[in-house]
Amino acid sequence: MAKIIPIIPENNCSQEKSTREPTVFSIWIKLLRLHTLPLSVASVGLGNILAYQFGLFSGVIAVLSLLTAVLLQILGNLANHYGDATHHADDHRPERIIINQKVSLKQIKIAMFIISVLCIFSGCLLIATAGVAPYVFVLLGALSIIAAITYTVGKKPYGYYGLGDFSVWIFFGLLSVLGTFYLQTGTLNKITWLPAMAMGLWCVAVLNINNMRDLKNDALIGKKTVAVYLGLYRAKIYHEILLISALFCWVIYAFTFAHYHAIFWATVFTFLNKFTLDKSVLSPSLWQISLKYMVWTTLLNTITLLL
Repeated sequence: MAKIIPIIPENNCSQEKSTREPTVFSIWIKLLRLHTLPLSVASVGLGNILAYQFGLFSGVIAVLSLLTAVLLQILGNLANHYGDATHHADDHRPERIIINQKVSLKQIKIAMFIISVLCIFSGCLLIATAGVAPYVFVLLGALSIIAAITYTVGKKPYGYYGLGDFSVWIFFGLLSVLGTFYLQTGTLNKITWLPAMAMGLWCVAVLNINNMRDLKNDALIGKKTVAVYLGLYRAKIYHEILLISALFCWVIYAFTFAHYHAIFWATVFTFLNKFTLDKSVLSPSLWQISLKYMVWTTLLNTITLLL
């Protein structure tokens, strides 16, 4: 008589997928791109630190400037996703497809409106508290909001025509650092242009890593970033020029004020980022690590000025 072997039902728990379906809350967190926010903190933080070193500093202005900068970057992040989604720039990225399935473009548009209102409120409160050049800073604030949105949104977003790098250098470098310094001190000092330019160059380097990562797909859909214009090999050289130019600015600034420790840290972070970039070029799976290193070392380099 044949032996009957009982069939034991499979344990569903053991067969459970390792990754669970993301919740709507986690999707919104991804949309905010929190890992990029240290850039705005570093840029505005640098302006506040420089003001502190010059002996003119207000904690209230510092907090409001940081809040406004973070809100502006969140607005830019939402607008970037909205614009890329409408232009189908990220259809090749599974995580973006999941986001678009969970959150509609209309909802993102509403969120952009809410963040814009918060930016205006925070910015106006900042200008009123600082009490300097209100009309000039209202205009600069309006330009910042427009720039954050039109980077990828619209029929001809400037980020699709190789102008993103210049915009980042202006808004994350010169405007953020010098603008914050002026709000704190009511003056501009020519030596502060050096760290402002360095900060802008490092922020452009972050964007360049992102664009090198997406180079092939961007070229296919007609998104003409600087990396697409240059190609991967030249974009890597361009990246190294950005890092070395920023280091040069830091060195001059540090020697001027005898902040020699700033040279040490800027040098360490420069070569750390160059090393991670070299690895990412050889292994594309490491692009995200290189991106995070660049973001966080930008913030850490700013903090070292307080040492």
